[in-house]
Amino acid sequence: MKKLIVMFTIAIMFSNTSPSVPAPSPVSAGDGSAGVLSPGPGEPYIYAEYPEEDTWLLCSTLQKAVKYVIEGGEIWIGDGLYTTETVEISDSNAKNMTIVGESEAGVIIQADASGPVAGKNVFTVNAPGKDITFQELTIRNGDYGIRSSAGNVSVLHCTLYHNGYDGYPYDGPPTQSNAADIWAGSHTTNGGAIRIQSSTSTEIAHCTVYENARGIRFQDGTNGNIHHNESYGNIESGIYLAASTYNGDSGCSDCNVHDNESYDNMNNGILCIGGINNIVIGNNIYDNWNSGITL
Repeated sequence: MKKLIVMFTIAIMFSNTSPSVPAPSPVSAGDGSAGVLSPGPGEPYIYAEYPEEDTWLLCSTLQKAVKYVIEGGEIWIGDGLYTTETVEISDSNAKNMTIVGESEAGVIIQADASGPVAGKNVFTVNAPGKDITFQELTIRNGDYGIRSSAGNVSVLHCTLYHNGYDGYPYDGPPTQSNAADIWAGSHTTNGGAIRIQSSTSTEIAHCTVYENARGIRFQDGTNGNIHHNESYGNIESGIYLAASTYNGDSGCSDCNVHDNESYDNMNNGILCIGGINNIVIGNNIYDNWNSGITL
């Protein structure tokens, strides 16, 4: 009876609107290779919802959590700093899942401790037809923070910075020449904060995106809802509706970009290339180096 009461209490915690990671002690479990893990007070921890009823698996890495989480389940991450190789959600790991942090400011996930490295994303997704949500995380020091080539990926209440660009300041006043020097130098990669391609349903909302090579990029997708984000200080545009070609044969459709703030980006505030039936409305766009909105 005591065990049932504990598990029932945890279920109530997970139903809360504000994410709350469960206490470690009642549900500690091995992750299949590392034995039983029991984090102490204040130590980082990662839980994956497991197929056995009322079971949360305590995992030693995010990649293991992705491997073991139940189809349609959740991965809960406690406050802490996590330095990880690229976390891949693809092939046998491709399933519907939600990755939730204890708090947006407290859960920091980085691909490298020193800064962004070309080809080393924080999260790489190739999961056609799957719904994957990232929520309440800080993601930094990746080539891309989140790079998805297939799958319906949503990003909610996340902070992304220093992805594709380490934040090294431009010489002032900014000129075309010193901008080219930064882009060609060691402080940038050809990456950015978020790049989601070929999705049929994506929401990117309530995110703070700053000092990346690129800001929020939604490409060749449909039914994108990009709203209530703050995107600033990125080398390229703050928000993109992008296309894989520049001949009008590709792009986004039926997307809504609204109630965002995009400023101090070194290209456009909002850039829309190709596409059809997209709405850009109610955004606050200012002090971008190129134009506010380019269509």
